[in-house]
Amino acid sequence: MDLTPERRSVQRADLDRRMRDEVELEGILADRVPDWYGTLLSSIILAAGDAHVLYLSASFVVDGSAFSTVVALFTQKLCIHATVSGDEGQARSEPVVTAVPRSSLRSLHVSSDCDVFDDDGAPWPGTIRLVLMYRGGRSVTLPLAATRSAAAGAELHSLVDTSRGTLEQTA
Repeated sequence: MDLTPERRSVQRADLDRRMRDEVELEGILADRVPDWYGTLLSSIILAAGDAHVLYLSASFVVDGSAFSTVVALFTQKLCIHATVSGDEGQARSEPVVTAVPRSSLRSLHVSSDCDVFDDDGAPWPGTIRLVLMYRGGRSVTLPLAATRSAAAGAELHSLVDTSRGTLEQTA
């Protein structure tokens, strides 16, 4: 089913807000919107449809005039991975967006910097690193950026819980 213009506008606004909240993208999107940004959002919206985004992480790397942006987002049923890369002097860069069902999760690797014996240390669960491996060899390492907000940390913790639930259902 195609998104109505109103739902597409809501999805665009929500995705744009979440992308701008990503620390590594703040500076890139603050002054002027890069020409690849609108097509990246459109491609992600095509993959996600009307689904609510449960978790989003993004990174931006610059090497001279070359750049690379990677986005990972999760809905209730999908893991969506998007990349766009190019050179400042290059014509518009094409995003590559792949969606796989979250039910195709085969394993997860998780680590926390929280010491369960240290009651005065970082609050549970601390800083999480998560690697999700899907059927077909696709893996996603989260978070993509080093700096995260407290809200993003809570969303990642929730993603660990739901991913563990997915594995338990297929075991």
